[in-house]
Amino acid sequence: MRSFATADAIRRIKLDGCVELSDEQLAELQTKLYMMVGDMLNAAEESDTKLILGGGSALGAFRHGGIIPWDDDVDLMIVRSEFDRFISTFERMYADKYWIHIPGKTPGYNLLFPQIRLKGTSVRSRDDASNDECGLAIDLFVIENTYDNAIRRNWHCFRSMFYGFAVSARKFYRDRKALKPFIKGSGSTKLRIMASIKTAFGFLISFKDIDWWVRRGDRCHAACRDDNSRFVTVPTGRKHFRGEMYKRNDYLPGKKISFGPYELSCPGDIKGYLGRLYGDYDRIPEEDEREHHIYMEPFHL
Repeated sequence: MRSFATADAIRRIKLDGCVELSDEQLAELQTKLYMMVGDMLNAAEESDTKLILGGGSALGAFRHGGIIPWDDDVDLMIVRSEFDRFISTFERMYADKYWIHIPGKTPGYNLLFPQIRLKGTSVRSRDDASNDECGLAIDLFVIENTYDNAIRRNWHCFRSMFYGFAVSARKFYRDRKALKPFIKGSGSTKLRIMASIKTAFGFLISFKDIDWWVRRGDRCHAACRDDNSRFVTVPTGRKHFRGEMYKRNDYLPGKKISFGPYELSCPGDIKGYLGRLYGDYDRIPEEDEREHHIYMEPFHL
């Protein structure tokens, strides 16, 4: 089942009432992200768990030694068997400082990966149309086990892709009024078609609220409990279940790499990982190829 990647396209659209970050704002944002990573590492040490750099943060560490200079987010990963222990410790240590959004546990939360969001800030993206707890976020992706048996693994993949699409579609239907100006303002026929398909499917499955679909999707992702399985996957990653499925021995345990002021783990075969996600990961994109950082008002750090 092919993924309809509408979220990234919508985030790039700028309308009245949007904020495009200045260089000064981006620098301040990155400083706060590093502070947040430090707090998460403290909780990981306290809970005897390991955080692993993923996605653009792994690329940034490998190519730049930290956050990509023009980037505005951090992606971390954790294995499923350590997730509950880490979150429990983080909540105990930092509940007054952060909002902690967990799929299936945080009411109204419309993503299938957890987020740690800094209180006292407002960094509102298109995903936050129905979210008042919209502080500066770090995304935490769960590394899942999947089955050695090919039939069970393919069924796991199919179900994961279905629930990912269902959650996105249910969100589109719920937030259709808030998202309509961005879809219309994009000028993209492809985006309008994809948004219409998702909204229509979201209506068909609206007999259940989004929390129900998120719970089902999260349970599906965590279905394989074999911590020694040959394969692992990051079903909520940028390339989804099959595109982010790796041999455990190539992926875990990770090696250490510099990330700004810290040393963090990254996937074991870091070059293979980055090549799969980004192709020519050593190439520095031209300035006009870099993503603009656009948020909704009010924006404050």
